[in-house]
Amino acid sequence: MGPTSQSVASIETKGLAASYSLHGRAMHRMMLDYGFRTMRHNPYRRVLRPAEGMDKANTIYIREVATVEQRVKEAEKFRVDDQMI
Repeated sequence: MGPTSQSVASIETKGLAASYSLHGRAMHRMMLDYGFRTMRHNPYRRVLRPAEGMDKANTIYIREVATVEQRVKEAEKFRVDDQMI
């Protein structure tokens, strides 16, 4: 991955990757080796927080955390059910 590669990746980590010959722990280690950190996202507060390890279903990996945090805070609001977030 070069400097123009993506800063954010959401990867399914609930075991289905094995059907594509990917193994969760190896994939997780590879993402960390590429400089990504695992994060949690609260869309209602527009906040990112560090996460420990992989999530049970989908893991959010972020490089350039400060840049992504700024984009999350500045993004246009959108409607989810009856609430603007």
